[in-house]
Amino acid sequence: KESIQGYAWSTAVVTVGGAVAGAASSCSRSPSSRSQRFASSRRAGAGPQRLRQAATQLCSISNSDECPEVLLPSVEPGVLVAAAVAGERKKKLISPQRRVQRLFEEEFGKSLFSDNPWYESPEATSTGSQRVHDYFMKTRPTREIQFIDDGKKSCGCTWKQLDGRRGVSFVGFTEEGRVTFVREVGEPAGVTKFRTNNMQSLQPAFGAMNAVKNVFNFADQWLVVEDKDKEPPRPRLGLEAPRTRRACDVVRYLWEEAQYAEVDPVDKIMAEYSADAVYEDLTYVDEAFANGWDEVRRYQQETKDNAPENLRFVLDELSDGDTACTALWHVEFNGQKSPRGVSFYKLDGDGKVAYVRASYNIGQIGR
Repeated sequence: KESIQGYAWSTAVVTVGGAVAGAASSCSRSPSSRSQRFASSRRAGAGPQRLRQAATQLCSISNSDECPEVLLPSVEPGVLVAAAVAGERKKKLISPQRRVQRLFEEEFGKSLFSDNPWYESPEATSTGSQRVHDYFMKTRPTREIQFIDDGKKSCGCTWKQLDGRRGVSFVGFTEEGRVTFVREVGEPAGVTKFRTNNMQSLQPAFGAMNAVKNVFNFADQWLVVEDKDKEPPRPRLGLEAPRTRRACDVVRYLWEEAQYAEVDPVDKIMAEYSADAVYEDLTYVDEAFANGWDEVRRYQQETKDNAPENLRFVLDELSDGDTACTALWHVEFNGQKSPRGVSFYKLDGDGKVAYVRASYNIGQIGR
C-alpha cells in the first residue's frame, strides 16, 4: 500500500507457474478495500468460490469511473479468476461415483488403492494394494454397473456380469480418495435359489442347529455357543421415524429402529416403502421377487414370522447417500456372525424406499 498524490494504491498479484496476472487501481479507498481483501484472501489460501467473488469485485473497481487513474488496461474478470483458481494448490478429488466406475470399467494402477486395502467376496479375500490390484486386473469377472448411490465418503452399486449373474458392491475410501475397502456379493447359482420364503425353507436346519446349541449350552462350563442371558435387541435410539428423508437416515432407521420395535415392527418398516416398491432378494428365483407394497409386506412378515428367535440382522456400515445408499450387514445366529451381506436402497422423490437389492450367501448361516 502506497500513498502517491493523495491516492491509495492497491495491487493484487496472482502467480501461476511463471505467468503473472495483475491489476492495479488508483482508487481512493480505505485499507479495507476490496482489492486488498482479494490479495489477503489469496495469501490466506481462500477457496475457489471466495477467490472468484473477490477477483470479480476487484476488476469492477479497476474498470469503473470511481478510479481517476488506471495504471493498467482494463482487466477482464475471467482472466484474474482463471489465474486465481488455477493457483489453488489443493487437488480436487474425483467423485466417489467416478472412482467406482474406474474400478468397474477401466484399467488402473495400484495407486488407486490405499497402502493396505481389504477386498472380500464369497469367492476371494485379498489384502495389500498389489494383491488387490492384481485381483481386479487378472481374476475378477467383468461387471457392468446398473445403479450407483450418491454417497460421499463411501459408495455402493448394483451390477451385472457378462454371464448374467447379478450382485451388489460397497466401496470405502480414505480421506485422500483412495480405495481402502471393497465387499462384493453376487447371487448364488440358480439351482440353490428359493421359491418360497427362505427362512421358512431353512426351519429344519435352524431346528437342528438350535438343538446342538442347547446340548452344548447345557454344559456351559465346557463350551458356550451363545450367551443364554443375552437380552433381545431393542431400538437403538427409540425413534418413531427417520431423522430426515435422506436415504442413509431412512435405511439406518429400518435397520436400527423399526425392525426391533416391540409393537408392529413390520408396520413400521412398511411405512417407509413406496406403493410400487420392488425388493430383489437375490437368494430367490426372479419370479419370487416382491413387486409392489403388498408383496414387500408379505416378504417382510414371512421373514419375521419364520426367522428363529435368536437370529439377528445387524447393520455394520452405511454409505452416506441422499437419494440412494448401500448397507453392509451380517447375520448373528448361535454365536456366529455370518453371512455377510450387501444391500442397495434407492428412494423415490418422496423419500420412500422404491427399490432394494439384497445379496448374501444364506448357506453360510450358522457356519
